[in-house]
Amino acid sequence: MVRKDELERKVVEIEFPNAEKTFQYGFTSLISGTLRKIRPLKAEQVYVTGRDNLRDRGHPDGRPLNAPLLFLVGHESYWDFIDLPPEWSTLPRKPMLNVVARENYIGFPPLDYIINQFFSSLTTTVKRTWTIKGLSEEEKRLVREYNDKQIDSLFDSENNKFDRAILPEASTQKNGAFRKMHSGAWRAPHRVYNDKLEILNCVPIGNTFDNMSSIPGKHLTYINIGNIFQYYPEEYLGGENEEEYTKRDIAKFARKIKEKFVELHTFTLGQFGGIGILKRVLNDENSSTRHQLYQEIINARDNLLFIKDKRPIYLDPAFENSQINARFDNFMENLFQKGYISYLNNGTFKIEKDKVMHVPDNKRYKKENPLRYIVNKLIDVSQERPEVTRVIKEVYGFDTKDYVIS
Repeated sequence: MVRKDELERKVVEIEFPNAEKTFQYGFTSLISGTLRKIRPLKAEQVYVTGRDNLRDRGHPDGRPLNAPLLFLVGHESYWDFIDLPPEWSTLPRKPMLNVVARENYIGFPPLDYIINQFFSSLTTTVKRTWTIKGLSEEEKRLVREYNDKQIDSLFDSENNKFDRAILPEASTQKNGAFRKMHSGAWRAPHRVYNDKLEILNCVPIGNTFDNMSSIPGKHLTYINIGNIFQYYPEEYLGGENEEEYTKRDIAKFARKIKEKFVELHTFTLGQFGGIGILKRVLNDENSSTRHQLYQEIINARDNLLFIKDKRPIYLDPAFENSQINARFDNFMENLFQKGYISYLNNGTFKIEKDKVMHVPDNKRYKKENPLRYIVNKLIDVSQERPEVTRVIKEVYGFDTKDYVIS
């Protein structure tokens, strides 16, 4: 058994001269430019921070980092494929991306085939066993072997100059909380080659979605590019076999990715307004006022700015300018349009408890209960950051520490 923890480490960096003359560069540029024109149809605004983290030492004047970088991207919705590509042209070095993508993403084989062929120059496809019904254990093993070979192929001499992107959660079918990180994200940033451990610079990208404080019918997206980090193997334990070690090593790296996504989460008005609504339902309250809800949101924002866990805090920029009142108006209108409240009089509203507490199947959660979807994300983040839990408890009287997300 190879002791990865004892091997010499080598960070893979490769110059890619004349990248702008390649077909891949031109095709990516075309996609980015086209989607930039389409994006405003559904996205009210896409906010991006951290571009300088893709420069040497994270300095604004630093040289752009060499390829290959591994972008680990939080996955929130189908709209990611509209919202994110336009930002390609805004990065310090326009990455030559090879994206690890699901082979049967749509679930309709003829359309999946066309999509796979069209984007073949930009993607490495893998299969997801949980999307294929009736597989035997042997068939699942063969699928996993196929996926491992596909991801390993990214290190081939022909592919190694390309940056890579992978979605560790693998799917948007969730209840808002982070999904389990899949093992492909562990395999992608390293390999053992010529008695050395070759590793990539990993770029975590936090992705937050809010369609409750946006203009009705649109959504807000917040992208935070984090600091570069690298894979470090776990130390072997005495008497441990390779399978046991691999499981521990995967779990450690998955934990690292979730920690990064938690740090790169953006706190939005929709989340704090939503937790105010959920708190009232759990307390068996039937109504509230706009003023009470608004004041809680402002108090939550103010308290967040002073938490002391030495981790970054990302806030919706509207919290810091005159847009906050428009955000709140949009939030209240979305609550009304989506059936979460009905108005009584003088700013008082009735809460539709059944709508708030409805728990859809994960496949339809975001569509059928968007309020709980974004609130569940906030609760998951708070359970990883005790200081955020404290803020929510102080402002709302709601202890999220042991709350079971559903």
